[in-house]
Amino acid sequence: MSQVKIPMTKKQSNIYNFIKTYKNTHDLCPTYQEIADHFGLKSRSTIHSHIHQIERRGWIKRIPGAERAIALSDSLHSSN
Repeated sequence: MSQVKIPMTKKQSNIYNFIKTYKNTHDLCPTYQEIADHFGLKSRSTIHSHIHQIERRGWIKRIPGAERAIALSDSLHSSN
């Protein structure tokens, strides 16, 4: 059964799509620093804020205490 997802802002959508593409290419999620570097941002706290909001909207799930630990909501409920 699928979880209801709240629409993301354009910037959040761009970050989500980068995470998804990176994970499909590398079989692991990017670090906050890699995300910041990709978008030309100097601060990881900006990425942290966006990731938090994307999680609150139901698109991802962070796994506390682990590096590169972001699960895409599609992979959480996939029946494939």
